[in-house]
Amino acid sequence: MPKKLKKKAAFPTVRRPEPYDVDLNEGDLLGQLTEKQGSSLWLGKYTPEEIRHALEKSGILPELRKKGMQHFLITIEPLEEFQQSLKIYHQQKSPEHLLAEARLREVYFKPEPRMQESFSLKSPRMLAIDWLMMQNPYACFTRERPRLPGQQYPGLGVARLVLRLLKALSRMHHLTGILNFPEYFHNAYFYRRYFKFYNPEKEANLYALARDLSPLSVCDMSWAIELGCVYPAEGDRPFEWTSGVQIFPLEKEVKAYFSSSWYENMYHQSFTSQKYWLDRDKFFSEKENYMKEIEA
Repeated sequence: MPKKLKKKAAFPTVRRPEPYDVDLNEGDLLGQLTEKQGSSLWLGKYTPEEIRHALEKSGILPELRKKGMQHFLITIEPLEEFQQSLKIYHQQKSPEHLLAEARLREVYFKPEPRMQESFSLKSPRMLAIDWLMMQNPYACFTRERPRLPGQQYPGLGVARLVLRLLKALSRMHHLTGILNFPEYFHNAYFYRRYFKFYNPEKEANLYALARDLSPLSVCDMSWAIELGCVYPAEGDRPFEWTSGVQIFPLEKEVKAYFSSSWYENMYHQSFTSQKYWLDRDKFFSEKENYMKEIEA
């Protein structure tokens, strides 16, 4: 019997860990999102209809219609600690018809003491993605699109469109970046083109794993880590993926941090020193058993 993995949500998933208290016309996309006040509004500003307009203009809903989905329900549900959950359902409001869920907040990001010198902004305002889930409950996993760790259903295939919408939203509110907290290796890897880990050692960790687990697919890399089959070169305990802060920099001051000599030196030192190896026999056995169990 394979070990029972801790339950995690479907790709792409991001959460806020402690202790951290594309060519789209942004005017056309978000021009009708006029600010309002009220707890029933998303981020205290937007009605469900205004959100629907943005989803239409961004191409997200048109793309979903191509997949056979026609009628969408958009809800804003209150959560504890004054947070909200934005949910998109297909046809009816039930867990079996849930397509997407997002929990976002505007936050002040506080750099760690050792990084403050290279991070010129004291407390920049950013958009934090506490939770983001997109899934197609009507689709099946295939050889071309296999199940990733944490997935109950395949993804919707609109991640880039969603990111473009979040980028436009952030720019409209003069935010300096977008914070992301990847719960799985594959989350961080898929977004590496836009996001970098705030901690250069964690950024090096991502690329060192990809280097040493090659030529596995990203899916198998993520499963190998999740199933405890990846080990540091010096050590007998499996490597365990831990989330960290990824930032999509939108302003030059934030971009300058990632191109600073301090960040690059720390990254290269850590990348060179980190080595990993895969227990192949354990991996293929664990994966086969686990897949049989969850698909039974």
